[in-house]
Amino acid sequence: MKSKISKTLIFLVLLVLLDIISIAFGNISSWWLRFHFNIFSIKYNEFIPFNAYVEPVPYIVLIWLSILALTNVYRDFLTKSISSQFYEVLRAVTIGTVLNAALTFAWRKYSYSRLAILYAWSFTALLMFFSRLFVKAIWELWIKSGFGLTRIILAGSPDKTSHFIRNFN
Repeated sequence: MKSKISKTLIFLVLLVLLDIISIAFGNISSWWLRFHFNIFSIKYNEFIPFNAYVEPVPYIVLIWLSILALTNVYRDFLTKSISSQFYEVLRAVTIGTVLNAALTFAWRKYSYSRLAILYAWSFTALLMFFSRLFVKAIWELWIKSGFGLTRIILAGSPDKTSHFIRNFN
């Protein structure tokens, strides 16, 4: 039992690290998308410095990790379906984005671009979803290669053992 917990913990730590990178990169890249690439050519009255988007990132990461934990995104993440994980990530990222928007409105050091907030929401959600696909793919490769498997012997009548095998799979 101890080895199973430690193997799952390795993948949980990997997923949390990828989430931290996704949250930070998604929020920081929103500034680049908004003010350098200007995809939608929407004029913005003032230029917001890059530091205004970088300084709050550690706080954003902590808040979003708390939201991810409170919404049970990390619970049984290796056995959940892809669609279930996508929904959970989208819900948590939406809650985090709404909270970010509310806090930046209340803070009012700068008037943050709503388009940049939308970029951060979409980019972070995509990065977090793909990081889950990546972790799940590594987990499946790990299992298929035989790591973490425990071989057992079933003794008993064929009816009982076949019933156990059907229910176990």
